[in-house]
Amino acid sequence: MSILLAAESQQVTSWPQRLALTAGVVAVIALAVWGMWRSWRRRAALDLPLRQLPADFAPEVVVTGRYLGTAPAADWMQRVVASGLGAPGNAVAQVAAAGLHLERVGEDSIFIAADQIVGVDLGRGVAGQVAEKDGVVLWLWTAGDHALQTGFRPDAAEDVAALYTRSRELFAGEESR
Repeated sequence: MSILLAAESQQVTSWPQRLALTAGVVAVIALAVWGMWRSWRRRAALDLPLRQLPADFAPEVVVTGRYLGTAPAADWMQRVVASGLGAPGNAVAQVAAAGLHLERVGEDSIFIAADQIVGVDLGRGVAGQVAEKDGVVLWLWTAGDHALQTGFRPDAAEDVAALYTRSRELFAGEESR
């Protein structure tokens, strides 16, 4: 009886259709990966004129915390990866009259000159990283034609106020109240 049923069963799988569908799915995935890779390379190729730390840099405020990243001023969710600005991590923020120095652990340091900084603000986050309300110090600055914002979250809550206040005094020309 089983031999008779086997002889009458129909072919269930259509191999050409299955192979075409598989090839289509693989092609769509490959196209998506290629598009992401191309976008990442284009963003990384952006040339930002970063300055070197001056030899006479004397920090007035030194705070440990976490470098959250740098984003375009118009879009806090987008991370800038060019010139090594994309990697978040532990850092030390040093503020002086010459500018801001972010000494990152395991990455190149970042120096933002005082004449590049156009504003200082408190916020929730930057570059897709979020913290508590007003827990992130944001420096708004320009690099060439690009308006950027860089975020730093101090380890201690009292350091947020100290870093923010001194940065405003030095870079925004506001005296402490």
